[in-house]
Amino acid sequence: MLPAALICALCMGALLHAQAAGANPRSPDPRHADATGFGERFKLGPEWLFQPGDDPKWAAADYNDSGWRVVSTDKPLADYGIRDIPLAWYRMHVHLRPGAPAAAVALVNVYGSYEVYANGVRIGGNGTIPGTAFLYQVRLTAFPIPKSAIGPDGDLALAIRFTVNPVERAAGTGGYTGRGYSSPIERDSGVYLISASEAAHDSSYVDAHNTLVPCVVAGLSLLTCVVALGLWLALRSRREYLAAAAVLFVYGATFLCDIWIYAGDRTPLPDWIDYALFGLSQALNVEFFRILLAPYLGDRRPRWLLAVQIVVFVTALASPLISYGLQAYLPSLVIFYVPTLAVELVILALLLRSWRAGSAEALVLAPAVLGLAVARAWGLLVWLVALFTPRLRVSLPAFQLGSYQISLSSAVVIVYIVCILLFLVLRTVGIARRHAAAAAELEAAREVQQRLVPVELPRLPGLTIEASYLPAAEVGGDFYQVIEQPGLDQTGGAALIVVGDVSGKGLKAAMTGALAMGSLRALAAENLMPGELLKRLNRLLAEARDGGFITCLCLRIEADGRARIANAGHLAPYCNGAEIVVENGLPLGIVPEMEYAETTVKLSAGDKLMLLSDGVVEATNAERELFGFARTAAHSTESAQKLAETAQHFGQQDDITVLTVALAS
Repeated sequence: MLPAALICALCMGALLHAQAAGANPRSPDPRHADATGFGERFKLGPEWLFQPGDDPKWAAADYNDSGWRVVSTDKPLADYGIRDIPLAWYRMHVHLRPGAPAAAVALVNVYGSYEVYANGVRIGGNGTIPGTAFLYQVRLTAFPIPKSAIGPDGDLALAIRFTVNPVERAAGTGGYTGRGYSSPIERDSGVYLISASEAAHDSSYVDAHNTLVPCVVAGLSLLTCVVALGLWLALRSRREYLAAAAVLFVYGATFLCDIWIYAGDRTPLPDWIDYALFGLSQALNVEFFRILLAPYLGDRRPRWLLAVQIVVFVTALASPLISYGLQAYLPSLVIFYVPTLAVELVILALLLRSWRAGSAEALVLAPAVLGLAVARAWGLLVWLVALFTPRLRVSLPAFQLGSYQISLSSAVVIVYIVCILLFLVLRTVGIARRHAAAAAELEAAREVQQRLVPVELPRLPGLTIEASYLPAAEVGGDFYQVIEQPGLDQTGGAALIVVGDVSGKGLKAAMTGALAMGSLRALAAENLMPGELLKRLNRLLAEARDGGFITCLCLRIEADGRARIANAGHLAPYCNGAEIVVENGLPLGIVPEMEYAETTVKLSAGDKLMLLSDGVVEATNAERELFGFARTAAHSTESAQKLAETAQHFGQQDDITVLTVALAS
């Protein structure tokens, strides 16, 4: 990509030339330019008297320049056999009518250091002599001609002293930017005689006219940057939003630099700033697409991609150093364009692959990358043609919008910003939809989970049963049931108590728990013992093949204190603060043919059993310390609610279920 300032300068020069050609005559003969009809604006050139070298007396009005040759600024100096010169002069003899309005010499789109003389009097310039030929003066700059500097008969000898591009002298073309022009005044530049009153108006008009497009692009880029940054602040896990904001900020900064160049008498910005911003924007662009294309590149940054980002930035920064310092123009072009062009083509290929896989976002972003690649390839073509075949005129396209011209680089950045904005909208809407679906699923899971615990516990003679259930923020799979059953001796009642935990989270875990509860109630109606009940429940869950499993503790307690316990991978119960040793089996739903042994205990009056889920022992505090089995045993004589709240305050990580059964005294 050409530096944005240079592209817009070319477009502005074409606009001013079109305006001047339609309203003002050109000076056909640099030895006798008749400007007696001058009123507002008079175009000087393209023919000038030319002399290589440097001598201050060449500015004098009475200097004899009859030996100077005539050259046209529309042709390369190489066509005249002029090469390898550090400094040179233009001269032109202009005849004004006596009493003509106060005049000024105005220059626009001048690329390099120069000085302007009127009848030997220096009236202005840009940069220093000798100086750099890479100093861009984009805006129209007018230098008033003192009345005393014009002869009484209206004769005026204009002289322009300028620095020749040293890079192009080394390349053998004798010209600037590879197109065969050694002076700052190219075919896209303009030198005019304008009235002094028009000078102030034209400068402000051109400034305002040519800062509009950069202002629009910079404003659009920075506004979209703020949107992306706001989305990232709301969704910190979405790193692509932050990467997009960074790219857009750098693009905005680039066009703000252009505005600095166009508006007012500004100190020219060093070229390395423009190149550094370009390199940084491309490196960040690679990072943005790396995050988006992580499914194809892997979540971790590949080393080769990191190397590409470094190469893109370093080569962009080194390009002006190689071009200006080492005078190696072709290598500077190659290292400036080729790395980023190659990266953009790779990104485009990955986007197309992602689009074929069904990504609508890839289709939205593909035009942005394609535009960057086309602009890069076109820019490289323009410069290579200009370097090797300066007579062949190839330029970057521009788009006309009324009296405004939008350069290719500006148009490409506008397309890029619009594509990024559409991407932000699509991705944010997609995230919102997924969140809404997840919220709906979570709500459905909560409704199902509420059915996994009884609303009220049955009142059984001789038994005091309490339960506390504290769900975590995320829907888990804890459940418990207390089912009244007839006693074995038919004289008293019994209670079937089941506490379990379904693997996984969310709606799937809740549905698995609901399946287990439905099967459990059907089996409980058969008045089965704990071991047989778990055996048959295990077979049903294993045949369901939903991929989950359930840990479950089943306890049957008679009114007289006799209790049978069967365990399928769950935490053992506690009795009076001590853990009961029970034989453990595999969780339900893993092996279809599984036998579950029973452990028999006899409770005395006042004894208390405590059943609980792993949410108690796995509670974790801020120091990453577990609540653990020791604390659980120490608190197991407390009420169900108190133990549950103690574990919750310690640092709840999962659902907490605590159920106590006490034998009446």
